[in-house]
Amino acid sequence: MGLGESAFVTKISGNSTILCQLNGTRIALSHDAAKNILVEPLGPRAAPSLMATVPLASLAVGSSAIVREFPKSGAAFLRLREMGMSPGTRITLVRTAPLGDPIEIKVRGYSLTLRKSEAEHVLVERTE
Repeated sequence: MGLGESAFVTKISGNSTILCQLNGTRIALSHDAAKNILVEPLGPRAAPSLMATVPLASLAVGSSAIVREFPKSGAAFLRLREMGMSPGTRITLVRTAPLGDPIEIKVRGYSLTLRKSEAEHVLVERTE
């Protein structure tokens, strides 16, 4: 899961269970499990803006971003992973087709074309 020393966790909500975001992945913890986790609050500027994620399809042409989350299963997951996309990967939206679909992104030095419907499921954090 990646929860360890120096991990950054954002608490999203905390009603019956505690919903957190850890390295771009949302996890739910029971209150009993959460009691066993020691955390240290950071100042607002020290925390990365994991909550400011947007769908890849909503980026403007020329914008750069870092992948934070994408489908965890299915054919789209395998295709994206095989093409080098994973959480933490820097991408740039190069251009869109004349009718807006598909879109071309630059990933790890090469161009990749995605359907807009696939790009909707990839959450990114703008880096501009």
